[in-house]
Amino acid sequence: MHWASLVRGLHAAMAFLCLALAGRRASAQGTPSGNQALEVNGTPGGVTIPSHPDLQNPSAITLEGWVFTQAKPNAGPAFFLCKGDGLNGNTSRSYELMWVAQEDWAGPGKQMRFILFLSDVKPGDPDWHVISAPVPENTWVHVAATFSSADRFMRLYTNGQISSQHGPISGTVRPSALPVRVGISEFPDHPWNGRIDEVRIWNRARNAPEIRQRMHCRLRGDEEGLMGYWNFDGGAATDLTGRGRHGTLQGAARVVAVSGTDVIHAGPCIAGATGVAQVVNGFVVGVTVTDGGGGYTNAPAVTLTGGGGTGASAVASVVDGRVTVITVTNPGRGYGTAPLVTLAPPPQPPRRATATSTVVNGFVVGLTLLDAGQGYDSAPAVLLVGGGGAGATAVATVANGVVTDVAVTNPGAGYTSAPMVRLASPPFSPSLALEVSKVRVTLSVVLGRRYQLDASDDMSQWTPVGPPFLAEDELLAQEFDAGAVGRFFRIRQVP
Repeated sequence: MHWASLVRGLHAAMAFLCLALAGRRASAQGTPSGNQALEVNGTPGGVTIPSHPDLQNPSAITLEGWVFTQAKPNAGPAFFLCKGDGLNGNTSRSYELMWVAQEDWAGPGKQMRFILFLSDVKPGDPDWHVISAPVPENTWVHVAATFSSADRFMRLYTNGQISSQHGPISGTVRPSALPVRVGISEFPDHPWNGRIDEVRIWNRARNAPEIRQRMHCRLRGDEEGLMGYWNFDGGAATDLTGRGRHGTLQGAARVVAVSGTDVIHAGPCIAGATGVAQVVNGFVVGVTVTDGGGGYTNAPAVTLTGGGGTGASAVASVVDGRVTVITVTNPGRGYGTAPLVTLAPPPQPPRRATATSTVVNGFVVGLTLLDAGQGYDSAPAVLLVGGGGAGATAVATVANGVVTDVAVTNPGAGYTSAPMVRLASPPFSPSLALEVSKVRVTLSVVLGRRYQLDASDDMSQWTPVGPPFLAEDELLAQEFDAGAVGRFFRIRQVP
């Protein structure tokens, strides 16, 4: 093959038609995304992590991860993440997150179920509780379950939004010597079928904004309160916190490359950084970054308050969206204790607020704010749509860029079901999406020679586009449906 002819007349920017196909949607299959996940293919297997008190904090806990489920015929409940034996409520179980494909005693199918087992409950109170939320199959969904003995609520979040909650309840997380299990069912005929990724256990109950800010992030491992972190990118169930809570793959479980678009890490990774100050002889001598945050486009402002002194100042440095160093520029004086270090948050993308309504006797009697949104500079319009009635109205209140309250101003009448609540989006810049339907390839070739045109989605695997052809002119053009060919093209001379 004479490769010199491949570049003749094809400039570097045109060689693979990168510009022509920049707006085309990414292929969902075939191309490695760079991410890896745990796969359990419907036969017994998963990951076992030895028990440790860090993984069952009694007063507060957050369990989270991404799941991709595929139901099997007549499938029973399949465990995503648990510290239990799957037997009955009186055994030494701490918590269980399971996906239920079929309707059963606790509710409908295609639900993620969070079961929490408790110690130190009040006399007469139950020592275990269960809540559920819809989780569809054949798509990646982020799931987080939380409990706090301070506010006495257990909550279940899907894709960063609260989906179910229950409380107040009494007690603390029940201690257990049983291992943490990922993707392992205690029932041999109920194995997990699908994939799991970015599994995390925290020693506090994270709220909805905290969950949303980091659910698309690859964590560093030293984030405050993170007790265990397994993202499988190294091909094993290694704990990335440095605490040594490494897991062991069991049975049919394996770590696989995720093909197509990496949905898990495709969203924004935005979180505020934190730091702590050190004081010696009344002077601030250093500030340590305790959490680098994420999503910074510029160095955030740093303020030091309290501690009994004055005058201390510091500046932050940012690399790849994270705060890496905080440097003291003035030590101040007179500090009896370490001052509080506050870093400005990263810029937040605008996000639409959401809410639900409650109807009693045909009237809209209340609204519940599910997501406060972000980026509002004034109160958004609120509409109540559907439900069979008419006349209900509501207004929103905004503070510091978020919706803080949605209140009914007119209950309307005649509602047979709860109307949808629609809040206007925060201000945003107009945008457009480009999808290429046709690709026109222009070739500059040598008259009378034979060529083969190839296409590829990844520039690794190439597929011929049509048969070899004889160049009957020095400038040729061919047109294709964009969905029928790859993103990249090459031409090669053939015998």
